[in-house]
Amino acid sequence: MDKKELKQAVLNSDLYSRSEKLLINELISISIDFVSVASAKYLMSKTGLSQTTTYTSLGSLKKRGVIIVNNREPNSYTLNREELARVLNFHKNKNES
Repeated sequence: MDKKELKQAVLNSDLYSRSEKLLINELISISIDFVSVASAKYLMSKTGLSQTTTYTSLGSLKKRGVIIVNNREPNSYTLNREELARVLNFHKNKNES
């Protein structure tokens, strides 16, 4: 998946809040093979979100299966490929109609 296209699809999606979109897109930007390593402090500095909003949004994304926290590595998240592919497909279909 093309990162630029995926980030645009996330931004245009109605599935996520503004803060969730910012976090997802930052995780996409720094990911290698859908795995991102970033502290909450780093994410806050890149997105401009507060600590509370960052943790709340990360918790929501985790609960909904958009991200998976890798317990073996601190500050490591795996982005759910299937979920992001679905968002990208919705985006493409929306633009084609």
